[in-house]
Amino acid sequence: MAKLTVVTENFAPAQYLDANNNLVGDAADKVRLALDSAGIDYSISVNDWSMAYNIALRDPQTCIFSISRSPERENNFIWFAKLAQFDTNFYSLKSKGISLTNLEQAKQYRIAVLKDNYTAIITYFQKALKKTKI
Repeated sequence: MAKLTVVTENFAPAQYLDANNNLVGDAADKVRLALDSAGIDYSISVNDWSMAYNIALRDPQTCIFSISRSPERENNFIWFAKLAQFDTNFYSLKSKGISLTNLEQAKQYRIAVLKDNYTAIITYFQKALKKTKI
């Protein structure tokens, strides 16, 4: 069997490179444990998000973690394990004094997301807007 390629990004605290350039974190530990237990030969590389995502899209012998599952991504991957739950949040500089109480208020601001990672944000907004009476 060919060696499996596994890609990820720095996404603390789930997985990140420590001061010694070692991949650490709960998600990284879970992935290694599963692959080691299955006796799979693999290598893990840490890339920027866009590169990791696009490598996984192009190469069927590549796995990616951690990635949010969304309807837009559903048919692009074979999903086999949930590693963790996470929330999406808005952040701003404290000096800006921005306080949001609903999603409608967020529309007046410029929102930045990682390249190729916008689908998680869009899905989040769509679900939240259905629940929020604006």
